Amino acid sequence: MSKKTHSQDSNSDIVKNLLDSFKLVAQDPRSTPEDMLNARRSICQACNYWNSQRNKCMKCGCLLAVKMRVRASRCPIGKW
Repeated sequence: MSKKTHSQDSNSDIVKNLLDSFKLVAQDPRSTPEDMLNARRSICQACNYWNSQRNKCMKCGCLLAVKMRVRASRCPIGKW
């Protein structure tokens, strides 16, 4: 069975991910420290789900420039 990517997700999955992100920001509005941000960036750029042209995670559909900066956010496959 092939991996499900964001491009195959339904609109309801996209909305759920967006709402989950808002909840995380409400829980912890602090931004990610620079060292943690750099570590997250390196991990994402080495991941098979990273779309380099859009700087987007193809697993969850998030724009990584935003997601990595939300301190409470998590990688959808547990890498950070």
